[in-house]
Amino acid sequence: MTPTDPKFIIRYPAELRAKVAASAKANHRSINAEIVHQLEKIYTAQANLNWIVGPGKPVETFDREIARMDSMAGNS
Repeated sequence: MTPTDPKFIIRYPAELRAKVAASAKANHRSINAEIVHQLEKIYTAQANLNWIVGPGKPVETFDREIARMDSMAGNS
């Protein structure tokens, strides 16, 4: 991140801030870097899910797709 990156101010509960702070400390990141990291993980996971089952489909579709692939591979 650079100083010229956009800034976004949010309000969030103290309990959530404590969780984020603990995670940031455990991962040796600032709170800001931890929030950015977690958001990137969420969007990467969503993109991967969309690639596997198609955009907008529910997670249950993902579970069914895994079961279908397992049965095709003889793993059921």
